[in-house]
Amino acid sequence: MEFLSSEAALSPFYYQKLFKKLVKLSVMDYIKGRRLSIALEDLKTTNKKIINVALDHRFNSHENFIKCFKETFILLQKTIEKIQAQ
Repeated sequence: MEFLSSEAALSPFYYQKLFKKLVKLSVMDYIKGRRLSIALEDLKTTNKKIINVALDHRFNSHENFIKCFKETFILLQKTIEKIQAQ
């Protein structure tokens, strides 16, 4: 966070506030989503084990990775299905 805010020449507090206003996600949620998206590509295109993909993308454990993965992609799937049903 310090690096990002300093690159933007903003305080960490203001950077987070501005980022959330523009992107509609916290900086940490955005970064976690990007890590999950890249990890998903690895799962689809390599033969790596889930634990290795999780650790490669800086998740503490495969349990944490699976929890975040389910929260992100199952919620996204349910949201898409809800929109399509309308």
